Amino acid sequence: MLVSILILTAGLALIILGADILVEGASTVARRAGISEFVIGLAIVGIGTSMPEFVVSLSGALAGSGDIALGNVIGSNIFNTLLILGATALIYPIGTTPENRRRDIPMNILVTVLLLVLGLKQTLFGIGKDEMHVAEGLLLLALFMIYMYFCFKKGNKNVDNDNISVTSQKETEIQPKDNPLWAAILMILGGIAALAGGGRMFVDGAMQLARMIGVSDKFIAITILAGGTSLPE
Repeated sequence: MLVSILILTAGLALIILGADILVEGASTVARRAGISEFVIGLAIVGIGTSMPEFVVSLSGALAGSGDIALGNVIGSNIFNTLLILGATALIYPIGTTPENRRRDIPMNILVTVLLLVLGLKQTLFGIGKDEMHVAEGLLLLALFMIYMYFCFKKGNKNVDNDNISVTSQKETEIQPKDNPLWAAILMILGGIAALAGGGRMFVDGAMQLARMIGVSDKFIAITILAGGTSLPE
């Protein structure tokens, strides 16, 4: 059991380190390419901090454990909403913007309901199986791309307006310190490698631990795996 815990811990450490390095390197490349801070925050930081969930769920699916793939996603959503948002609100008040109320929060509710419908087709409607296949995956990816498109479009519009109003203040703004381009590229490659290796170790350690203590992969995924992969957020 000690070996499994050590593998689990080492895998988690690699995942968190890899996500951090990947985000920093990608942010440097994005700034040098002239991409706005909003888009960097939305796409690179948002997607980058979700890479641990992606890697762990993909590793679980490749290992033949659908429970880990789905349980990690569901558990991470619960952790993100209840634990992370709740703990953050204890430290500092969190306000919601008009865009949050009109677009982001309704979208969050929509995809949660959609996951319920797609994952429980047979139970709810008596059609198909309670499984998610290529068609469901394509639908979710299409919605993701549409959501990102509108976010990018809105973000670029806001950036253009802000540039007009604060041009005279550019000299007083504090610009983030970027790494050299070659170092940023190495960070991206190293982050991806750490995520891939750490994800594999994390899943392997979790599956071994689940078998040793006599619990299901789903239980491990929705607790240990979900909590661990939510740490970057």
